[in-house]
Amino acid sequence: MYRIICLLVLCIGLNGYATKKNVKVVSENTSGLTAPYYVLLLDLTPNSVAINWTVSTFDDIVGSEIYQNGQFLASLEDKTFFRAENLTEGVTYEFSIRVFDAAGNYSEFTTISATPILDTEPPTAPTNLTASDIRDDFAYLSWTGANDNSGVGSANIYVDGVLLNSVLGYNISEYRMSNLEPNTTYNIRITVTDISRAGNESGFSNSITITTKATYCIPPNYNTDYEYIDYVGIEGISNTTTTSNGGYGDYTSMFTDISYGLNTIELSAGFVNETYPEGFGVWIDFNQNDLYEVSEHVVSAAVQDGEKYSYTFIVPSNAKLGNTKMRVVLKYNGVPVACEMNNEYGEVEDYSVRISFPLAKSASSRRAIVNEIEKESSIKIYPNPADQYIRIDIPNKAMTNYTINDVSGRIIRSGIIQDSKVKLENLESGTYFISILNGKEKLTKRFVKK
Repeated sequence: MYRIICLLVLCIGLNGYATKKNVKVVSENTSGLTAPYYVLLLDLTPNSVAINWTVSTFDDIVGSEIYQNGQFLASLEDKTFFRAENLTEGVTYEFSIRVFDAAGNYSEFTTISATPILDTEPPTAPTNLTASDIRDDFAYLSWTGANDNSGVGSANIYVDGVLLNSVLGYNISEYRMSNLEPNTTYNIRITVTDISRAGNESGFSNSITITTKATYCIPPNYNTDYEYIDYVGIEGISNTTTTSNGGYGDYTSMFTDISYGLNTIELSAGFVNETYPEGFGVWIDFNQNDLYEVSEHVVSAAVQDGEKYSYTFIVPSNAKLGNTKMRVVLKYNGVPVACEMNNEYGEVEDYSVRISFPLAKSASSRRAIVNEIEKESSIKIYPNPADQYIRIDIPNKAMTNYTINDVSGRIIRSGIIQDSKVKLENLESGTYFISILNGKEKLTKRFVKK
């Protein structure tokens, strides 16, 4: 008895692979040999058709047998191509192929149908072209609606108006684009070509635009012989570390929730022997594109000891909900950058955070947030609104760090308060938040630039 099974057939292309519709696999034994696959119809004419297939390299295959409508047609040694001749135009034929090894074992049959005709009609244009699973170097395309009276034989992939690749595949409807560049935008549309000798080509599909993901930056290991990140604390994360991670700590298995609006992170530097001037930087990938951009730089601070300091920052209302990454950088005697490709003294640590709470929308909720931000403190800020500068009254006149954020949370300016003033020149009119740290006392206050 014969049994019929559906095998999903694939076709290798020059720049990826494609998926085709089902063909039939018919079995009369269980030898264990792999049936022919990637079966294609090519070069259809009114009285002939070419068939191409692939055999497994894991089996000791020595030849193939071809059957036409159940009758033996040919036996081929070391060949995977056959042209059926003397066919009648308009009649549908079934061609079954099986392979055999030197010991006389046979595989199951793979069967495909063909109707020889004089084909002058192009296929219908593909529709519903979409992209999925977009990564930094590949993306999957799929489409529907490409039909032809003799069958579709290939897809033509156009990128930015230029033909990138023609991919063989019987009734092809999917394709994996590979060798793409990270963080790059591509405009894509496709056509299909039928299996006839005329090679009739369809019109274009709809056009789509994709942007590949960025390659996540893992900087070269920093040198932790003198200083390192001693502590990171934010909501549910409380992580004390040493120099043992070699300059880069991947702590993305740790995660916590943070909310839109005001948040606090606690940091401290560790020193092997004596203390040095250090710079802290914190970035959160708000748009989840694996890049740390200027608008995602939430903390910038200078430290000169191993004390724990708290820093406030704002998660903007346009940040994407869900899991994302946070990077903490400590750099000796300098301003950290998110992806420093030079070997530096200090350390980099990555964490996971989850933005999961909506921004309060009621007037009372917004007022509660502002009240928390503007709570009483021994640090006084005036005038407000301000024009050329803001004066900061600090009781002990200690060296104090400040950071100015706009209402979206983007860091506009940061530095050290000098002469009890923060200059506001070149700052556009609008509402801002200034965060000030004096020892272990912190204050975040809203102000208006005239």
